[in-house]
Amino acid sequence: EFVWDQCMPDQMYVFNEDQVPHILSTVVANMKPMYTKDQKLAPANVIFLCARFAHYYSTPDLLDSLLNGYIQELTTRLRKYSDDPMLITFWMANTTQLLYYIKKDTSLVTGTVEHQLALSELVHEIYQLFVKGAQNKLHLELNQAILNCETIPGLNDESKFGLKKTSFLFGLVGGDDDDTEEPSNDSGGSSLSLRRTLSLRRKPKTPHAGINGKTKPSPSTITNILGNTLFVLQTYEVHPMLVHHILNQLIYFISCHLFNQILKHKKYCCRSRAMQIRMNITNIEDWIRNHGSSPLVHHLNHHFKPLIQLLQLLQIFSSHTSSQEFIDTLKSLEELNPLQIKRASENYRYETDEPRVPDEVYDYIKVI
Repeated sequence: EFVWDQCMPDQMYVFNEDQVPHILSTVVANMKPMYTKDQKLAPANVIFLCARFAHYYSTPDLLDSLLNGYIQELTTRLRKYSDDPMLITFWMANTTQLLYYIKKDTSLVTGTVEHQLALSELVHEIYQLFVKGAQNKLHLELNQAILNCETIPGLNDESKFGLKKTSFLFGLVGGDDDDTEEPSNDSGGSSLSLRRTLSLRRKPKTPHAGINGKTKPSPSTITNILGNTLFVLQTYEVHPMLVHHILNQLIYFISCHLFNQILKHKKYCCRSRAMQIRMNITNIEDWIRNHGSSPLVHHLNHHFKPLIQLLQLLQIFSSHTSSQEFIDTLKSLEELNPLQIKRASENYRYETDEPRVPDEVYDYIKVI
C-alpha cells in the first residue's frame, strides 16, 4: 500500500542532478503515447517518484530542476505536435495525474506551491490545445454535414423558390453542391471561400454519395468526431471532469457555429431548410443523450436552445396572419433577441406556394 504521509525507500526514485536530462528525455521528449493500463501513466509515475526523493532526501534545487524541466520539455513537445490529439490527450492525463499525486503527498504539497500553479496552467494550456483541435475538425464539417446535408431528397430543392435549375454545380472541395460560403468568424479557424465550378458528372445515386464515390458529410460525420474525441479521452483515462468540460465546450461551439451561419446566409432562412437542419441536429442530440452524463445532457438542452428556437421561428414564420399572433409566438422564443429576430425576418425566403406574412408583422418587427 502506498504511503502518502512519508517517503518509504521503495516508493521513490533515486537520482542526481546529472541524470535529470536523461530522465526528461526518456519520459517526456522521447515518450510515445502508450495504451496499456500499467504504462499509460508512466511519465506521471516516474516524475512523481523522482520528486519525492528530491523533496524528502535531496535539495530544493534538485526538485526545481526536475519539475521545471518537465514543464519546459513538455511545453516544447506540445508545440511541436500540436496537431496530434493522441499525444495531447496522453499528456493531459499524465500532467493531471502528476498534479494529483503532488497534492496528495502531505509533505510534497507544501514544498511545491509554485510548481503546482505552473502545472495547473500547463493542464489548462493542454486542455485548450485539445479543444481547439476538435473544434477545427468540427468547423471543417459542420456546414456540409448539418446545414447542407439533404437527408430527405428534394427538401432543399431551389426550384421551390422559383429558381430555374440549370446544370449540376459542384464545389472544389469534397464534391460540395452548395452555394459559395463566406469566410467564417467562428473560433476554431476560418473556411476559405469556394469558387463554384461547372460539372457534367452524373448526379450521385445516393444523397450522401459524392464525387468519385466518396461519402459526403452527414450528421454521422459530426457524431463520429464526437465519438472519436470521447474514445481518445477515455482511452487515456482523462479525468471525468475534464471530459465533461471538453464535450460541453464542443456542444456550445456546434450550437454557436450553426446559429451564426443560419443568420449569416439567406439560403438557410426558409421553411424547408429549417426543417431539414432541425432533423439533422436531432442526430447530435441523440448521440449526446446516449453517451453523455446527466449534467452534459442538461448543458445540451441549454446550449442548443437558441438554435432550436431560431429554427422553430423559421419553420412557422409564414404561418402568422397578424402581429398579435406573432407576439404570442415570440413569448415562447425567449432565447432570441430583437436583432436576431429582425435578421431572420429580413433574410427569410418564401417558397413559391408559401403565404406572405402581412405588413403589420414586419412593422412590429421593426420596432421591437
